Amino acid sequence: MAVNTLVADDSDGIRNAIRMFLKAHTDVLIIGDLQRQARFNAAWQLPEVRFSHRLITTVWGCVFVGELILRISLICHASASR
Repeated sequence: MAVNTLVADDSDGIRNAIRMFLKAHTDVLIIGDLQRQARFNAAWQLPEVRFSHRLITTVWGCVFVGELILRISLICHASASR
C-alpha cells in the first residue's frame, strides 16, 4: 500500500469521524427539543451516565491513538524498505 493511499484514506476517515460525531451530537442533544435536552441534562446528573460517556470517549480516544501509531509504523517500515 502506498503512502499516498494511506493519507487519502486517513482524510476520508477523519471526515467520516467528524460526520459520525456531529450526527451523534445532534441525536443525543436533539437541538431545539427542550424536553429531550432536559432529560439528557437530568440523566447527566447520575454518576453512571457520566462514567459511561467518559469511558466511551476514552476508549475511542485510545483506538484513534492506536490507529495513529499503527499508521506511523507502517509508513516508517514502508519508507525504510525502499
